[in-house]
Amino acid sequence: MSMIIHFLIHSLLHDNDSFQKNMSRKEEEKKSWSAVWKDLKSQGWTYRRGSHLVDYYYLKPSCNKINDGVEGQDFFTSEEDVQKHIESGGNKMLG
Repeated sequence: MSMIIHFLIHSLLHDNDSFQKNMSRKEEEKKSWSAVWKDLKSQGWTYRRGSHLVDYYYLKPSCNKINDGVEGQDFFTSEEDVQKHIESGGNKMLG
């Protein structure tokens, strides 16, 4: 087998392996978010549909409307921001 063909086959196999690992990681993150959100909902967190630039707003139990809160403190605009808030100890009730 020529070196070029060997290289191409190796590259394709490696790329497929990387693709599979990336997909598994994304599936795991989705499951992780589902579990986190289930717990948060049980504590009174809610969400509202966003518009244009923001898909959803995630609101703490103490925040009824976006206009009544502070972004990053009372409500969040992404799953990642909610998770960062929790990881930083911002939600003492989560457990």
